Amino acid sequence: MLSRIKRSEWMYAFVSPVCLMAAVIALADDPAATDPAAATATEDPYAIAEGATQEQLEQQFQQLLNMVPTEQTPEAFKTHLRGVQRFVVELQNPERAIGDELLEGAFQIEYQILQVLSVQLGDADAETEMEGFIARLEQDERPVAVSLLETIRTTEKIQQLETMAAEDRTAFIEEIAMSLSGEDNENAVGYAQMVGEQMEYVAPEEAAAVYELFIKYLAEKSDPQSAATAEYFQGKANYLGLLGSEMVVSSTTVDGQPFDIASFKGQNKVVLVDFWATWCGPCIGELPNLKSHYDAYHGQGFEVVGISLDDDPEALKQFIADQQIAWPTLIDSEVANQGWNNPIAQQYGISAIPACILINQEGKVVSLNARGAELGRLLEELLGPPPAPVEPAAP
Repeated sequence: MLSRIKRSEWMYAFVSPVCLMAAVIALADDPAATDPAAATATEDPYAIAEGATQEQLEQQFQQLLNMVPTEQTPEAFKTHLRGVQRFVVELQNPERAIGDELLEGAFQIEYQILQVLSVQLGDADAETEMEGFIARLEQDERPVAVSLLETIRTTEKIQQLETMAAEDRTAFIEEIAMSLSGEDNENAVGYAQMVGEQMEYVAPEEAAAVYELFIKYLAEKSDPQSAATAEYFQGKANYLGLLGSEMVVSSTTVDGQPFDIASFKGQNKVVLVDFWATWCGPCIGELPNLKSHYDAYHGQGFEVVGISLDDDPEALKQFIADQQIAWPTLIDSEVANQGWNNPIAQQYGISAIPACILINQEGKVVSLNARGAELGRLLEELLGPPPAPVEPAAP
């Protein structure tokens, strides 16, 4: 799925340690990327030159992050990451006077590297080194180190929400919620978003109430950022509250005609609401599966309503014509309400697409993830076997 919300890379790494590895692998196809082996035999690309200035250190840091081993093997990646680790550890030396931003990057990258080495590359020493890294942070009184240690401990707690005792989980979530009303709540918002997303996974039946709790504390703030965050969390709560409820969808089609999903009421229809865009690879990948099920089940009462997050109606019209999409596609007529600003997407907190919501004959939402093989299973459950064979869903 393609996501609208992008955390800072280092914070995301606390939740998903594969991201640094994926970034390194992705750079392998970048002609501008540098191979560490390309340095001459007398040069060590990971060593800090004597007397290096702050600007030179920043440039070297960026160059190291852009380096990719020519030989894409676990050992080659491990060797490269160990080299970068050696560089950032030297940057952390208290005797080296560098700016907070560079120091923060050095700490963050070491943390990511140790995660990748341990989780992805099976380095037996990395777990022990991680304990040493945390111990160093605990002894380091510099504000950057203190802040990062707090972030690590908080994100580790978020990862443990699934296994926490119920009373401990409730207390932790309340603590995160209360922090949203503090003076400096930038980190608090990030933590709250991570908690909400984790709760959607571990306890979806509780997640809407968690978002509502966050909104309650954000309401104590009057700044625009808090208001925007509260609106986003309200959308997430609305989305999670859809199961078993009716969905409001009212807009205009790409041809400028008014559309209201309420028009299907009383017609015994099963309706799929598909948030998508022509620029979304996974959405296009799902299209053949959607078309095959539409062709098979349309005669039995299956309807599809596409809600496009594109911002070029004319290009969207051409795509629909080229792909012979038969169902209505909605896009707001106001330019300011197109793309991710689509009011329906905003109302339901849609932050990743495709988002496929299935509504049964009674007008109630029965699934928030009706795509792939799951779409076929649900349609057969609601409408019976298809009158004609359906092409297998793409993996």
